[in-house]
Amino acid sequence: MIRSRVALAIGVVCLFSGISPAQTRWCSIIGKADEDRLLYPPLARVALLHGVVLAHLTFMPTGEALKVESVSGPTLLSQGVLTQMKTWSVLTDAHGPEACQTLIIAEFSLGTSSDGNSISSAATLNLPSIYRISVHAEQLVISDPGGELHQTFRGWLRWHLLRMRRLLHA
Repeated sequence: MIRSRVALAIGVVCLFSGISPAQTRWCSIIGKADEDRLLYPPLARVALLHGVVLAHLTFMPTGEALKVESVSGPTLLSQGVLTQMKTWSVLTDAHGPEACQTLIIAEFSLGTSSDGNSISSAATLNLPSIYRISVHAEQLVISDPGGELHQTFRGWLRWHLLRMRRLLHA
């Protein structure tokens, strides 16, 4: 009688606390598909944003990504990681039907690379259950060297100011 009450109490606590008996297990990623690359988000390059993003990846032993959640990092960079990694197919040494999880550490840096490439990405697989990737890109500067956009904007602004002046004096 006491055992059944204890089991019932444990079951109710697990039910309401969100703990399930089938938790995802920690697994290592030993590789990824060749076509899966982590690219520097263009808006983050324009904003000169760099930093480290931590993400939590849940995947099946077959390699299919189930869920990617941001843990920390700049919003523009973490949104890029979440969007891109949802479509990844990872290689793991895990077996069985249970889902796996791992920690993703993505380091984004800006500047001139030594090999002349504007964007490069390298993965390091050195710790169990942690996948570390570095993404390097040159700074992306949006400018109008010919001054065409500036002249167009000045013309647009002049037209609107004249229109407002006519409306006020009418």
